[in-house]
Amino acid sequence: MLNNISASWPRLARDLYWAVASPPLVLDASDGRFPSADWFLAEAAALQPKLDALVAAPQHLNALADYATSLRLGGYFETLLRWWIEQSERYELLSHNQQIHLDGITAGAFDFIVRDRQDDGIEHWEVACKFYIRDGQGDQLKHWFGPARNDRFDRKFGHLLSHQIALSEKAGKHWLQQQGWPISRQKIIIKGRLYADFDSNPTIPSICNPALLRGWVKQQAQWDPAQDHMALQRHHWLSPILASDIDHHEAHKALRHGCLCTAVLDNGTETSRGFVIPDDWHQQPTQLRHR
Repeated sequence: MLNNISASWPRLARDLYWAVASPPLVLDASDGRFPSADWFLAEAAALQPKLDALVAAPQHLNALADYATSLRLGGYFETLLRWWIEQSERYELLSHNQQIHLDGITAGAFDFIVRDRQDDGIEHWEVACKFYIRDGQGDQLKHWFGPARNDRFDRKFGHLLSHQIALSEKAGKHWLQQQGWPISRQKIIIKGRLYADFDSNPTIPSICNPALLRGWVKQQAQWDPAQDHMALQRHHWLSPILASDIDHHEAHKALRHGCLCTAVLDNGTETSRGFVIPDDWHQQPTQLRHR
């Protein structure tokens, strides 16, 4: 489905489409909170004409770009999803990033509260966009780390389940009742990419989508910087990159905790994507943060 991304679209339009059409990292058919691949594909097909109209009115796209690209990666991803929901004929956005306070303490924040116009059901959505590098066999979520080794897949996933999506059942339930929004359904949307030496056929966690996006990993000693590649800052980590998207002089800004996300190009078009990591990255200490 990502093949439907038009190379003639500006990068922001491509990222908007990617946010919906890209395969989810987690696909658990036994848990109805994780939307199916078919759901994402149907929503992406409905979004495509909206994107064509947005590209035809560049003043609106430029205004969105000025705001969206100033955000951290998670906020950028949420902004893309918010634009999709606001354009959707099926879904109505009721609330985004609503903080919940109990006794003067922030208990959490709802990512999205959405109405499904098909049956008037109210839905609570929690979303994440994550990029993890394998350190271990790979069959467990705890074997996958962000460039900063304090970010581990199992911790983020556990926080989504135990705290974020549970907000509508616990601390945020009273606020929802005040709004007259009883929750009918919940959705957990996790997009992103896993990076490993996939040529060696490593296993991935059973809860992960077999069709998830994959990238390669090389240590600095293995990396040939002479090949045609483009260093990617975090807001370029989503949709496929074209050479015209990025100023080559930004390469020094792309390092994240010593790791470099880069796209390999052929005639100005991305052919693969990977992380170049420090030679000692696997030996670096892990200090886990809460989420």
